[in-house]
Amino acid sequence: MNNAVIFDVDGTLWNTSEIVARAWNLAIKENSDLGYAYTAEYLRKTAFGKPMSEIGHILLPGCSEEEVARLSKICFEYEDRAVVEEKAEIYDGVAEVMDELKKKGWKLYIVSNCQLGYVEACMAQCGIEVYILDHLCFGETGKRKGETIRMLMERNGLSEAVYVGDTEGDMEASREAGIPFIYAAYGFGDVKDPEYSIDSFRSLPELLESMG
Repeated sequence: MNNAVIFDVDGTLWNTSEIVARAWNLAIKENSDLGYAYTAEYLRKTAFGKPMSEIGHILLPGCSEEEVARLSKICFEYEDRAVVEEKAEIYDGVAEVMDELKKKGWKLYIVSNCQLGYVEACMAQCGIEVYILDHLCFGETGKRKGETIRMLMERNGLSEAVYVGDTEGDMEASREAGIPFIYAAYGFGDVKDPEYSIDSFRSLPELLESMG
């Protein structure tokens, strides 16, 4: 029986887009003369959910590879500090639902396209460290999300799992990993024709029960 759930982070467990926009804007202002300024909405639509290796090229158009690498590193450092120091928007019911799922025997994990330290910051703010058995991110593997999902499954001996995320990329990663996808419709993305979806995090347990 499938009793493992793997979660995405941004747009699924929490929303840090306002925090990240402020961090990147400050980093750009203090470390370049580009004059770029990002809104939270723009980041949600263009950058969130993408691998770290792609984000710099998306947000720093016209820059050389060297400048993209330099500024991206600085921006992620500013972001790392900000998500630890500032309070993010945590979606309703995250800790309570995970507590319920754990008591029912579900094994809970996280896979994200984020940098090292970001998942840990999310777990700390959401108060879910006790529920997450393992986590893996792009900053550790440098691989596509589908590959990272498979790596986490393999090292935890999981033959089956479901992935909960909010973007087309998450659905594609789930297909690549060969597992069902649950679309978090309250998140950032717009996924066409998902097989399963939830309108709130609190509705996840009922859906999982119906999936068998």
